[in-house]
Amino acid sequence: MIKSAVIFHGTKGSPTHNWFPWLSNLLQSSGYQVTVPKLPTPVNQSLTSWFEAVNHLAFDEETVLVAHSCGATFALHLLENLKVRIKKVILVSVVIDKIGIDEYDILNSSFIRSSHDWKKIQQNCQSVHILHGSNDSYVPLHQAEFVADNLGVLVQIIPDGGHLNAESGFTEFPCIASLIV
Repeated sequence: MIKSAVIFHGTKGSPTHNWFPWLSNLLQSSGYQVTVPKLPTPVNQSLTSWFEAVNHLAFDEETVLVAHSCGATFALHLLENLKVRIKKVILVSVVIDKIGIDEYDILNSSFIRSSHDWKKIQQNCQSVHILHGSNDSYVPLHQAEFVADNLGVLVQIIPDGGHLNAESGFTEFPCIASLIV
């Protein structure tokens, strides 16, 4: 079976930003088939449009899903709807509620819901990892802790990691690679 990885960017992101190209190249050189879809943002950003953008992707027991910010929120929705169990999900700077920045709260609104089927999410992946910067200026740490508590895992805190994006100096992210390769 072919090892595959799917990487989701977040709101106002793209496949060519942050550590996504670095991780994609590293995983490809390690034998992974990697997909980094361009998700509609900020124009036409919605949960529905993101599902439409990835409906052609195939997931199986060798799939690793890596997702950043609102992309991690989207990954939770995806895991609730999968018909197969994937190998691993890595949620980076996961957004689960409003963050207090109007522009982002509006763009993320269709992704935010009052509850998730946490049991279904757990059933649909063999392992879950959650990474969050100790000083994330966008997403409060308690949001990652809430997801971790509901999935029965711990948050891996990245000291002075900020939002774990290029703005915070993350154009490479060896910590994620060590969780996969």
